[in-house]
Amino acid sequence: AEAMGITSDRLLQLKLVDAVIEEPLGGAHRDYARIAERVKASLLESLERLTVLDPEKLVHQRQQRLYRFGEFAEK
Repeated sequence: AEAMGITSDRLLQLKLVDAVIEEPLGGAHRDYARIAERVKASLLESLERLTVLDPEKLVHQRQQRLYRFGEFAEK
């Protein structure tokens, strides 16, 4: 993943993901209950933030985000 540049930190930096949910020690597969709690908390936080937005504005923001995918700037 690191060689391909698809680490969670990199995807967050590129704004391809909204957030990264921290895994429990040893990985998500070792503690299903804890990762489920973290996923639930993240979803509830996102829903709380998004439900206050005007639906048309939300659709527009999502469209703009999709249009930016694949945009690159040379350094």
